Amino acid sequence: MKFLTVLSLMACTAFAAPIDEVTTTPESLSFAVLSLFGSPSVGYESIDTAPVSQDTYNKLLKYSRLAGISYCVGFETTIDKPFRCGLQCKEFPNTEVLYVYQDIQFDPTLPSYIAVDHNSKEIYTVFRGTRSVGDAITDLEINQKSLTNFAWGKNITASQTCENCKVHEGFLRAYNLTYNRISKNLDDVILKYPDYSQTIVGHSLGGAVALLFGISMKVNGHDPLVVTYGQPLVGNKEFADWADQLFFGQTKPNVLSDFPSRKFYRVTHLGDIVPTVPFWSGYTHTSGEIFLDQKNGVLPSLKNVKFCQGQVNKKCAAGTPFNKKLILLEHLEYFILLGLCRI
Repeated sequence: MKFLTVLSLMACTAFAAPIDEVTTTPESLSFAVLSLFGSPSVGYESIDTAPVSQDTYNKLLKYSRLAGISYCVGFETTIDKPFRCGLQCKEFPNTEVLYVYQDIQFDPTLPSYIAVDHNSKEIYTVFRGTRSVGDAITDLEINQKSLTNFAWGKNITASQTCENCKVHEGFLRAYNLTYNRISKNLDDVILKYPDYSQTIVGHSLGGAVALLFGISMKVNGHDPLVVTYGQPLVGNKEFADWADQLFFGQTKPNVLSDFPSRKFYRVTHLGDIVPTVPFWSGYTHTSGEIFLDQKNGVLPSLKNVKFCQGQVNKKCAAGTPFNKKLILLEHLEYFILLGLCRI
């Protein structure tokens, strides 16, 4: 089971080591896994797309900077007070970091941070992606688990659960451990700043945890904005439909615009293999995809950033030819270059 887990989660890794040190070819790795497990299950399909506005582009660039800052949270690096880390922190001049959760060796709890932006009146909860395929993730299981194993929080009611929802056991475990580590602090911050909105951001595996964390907040009466970059598949079709209902008010929502009440964005990039992981059947994405339709995802052209209708859209990430899907730069290029701290 550990071998299969390493194969699946290797594609979810944002490598901290120099890229030329990684010798595994993405084509051989991904083809081997796909040949073993087949393709993800099909959700609500569409081929409709629409261009994003400059305002939407700027919003997604802003939150990608926050995702990039999360890679300053490690064993030996951190975010200094009030909010200092490098070039990206300078983009948030009236922001203060309140809590930083460092790596725990041999533990899948995700490094993360909580900060408040006094200009936009937002509370940021940001989850870092994994940096390696070492011992901290090799024990994660690949089976799906029922949400009866989900750390909901104190206000959950039976009517807000999803009886048939199942999610990736490894992602669920990472979420539960992370939730138990940070939830009390986040509750305190929300109480201290009751008029501030909540924003949850994550890249790669951090995107999977951000989605689960956002769902927990939704069912507990909050209305967070959730933005994920390079997020892997998280759960089954029942889970994806339920998440659509929570964030968009219905299944098969129209997501071809940036309406004021929109609270979920799942950003993908041409050539990034991670949004198709896990490869085996039984997994479906939520709606809300935003696709960077060009090879270089750093500051992409506005015309190449598009809304994608459906849970599966062959004109977006799901339609990328398999032999063009990679796991290195394409997984790190989301408006900025992610995975590095001091830039």
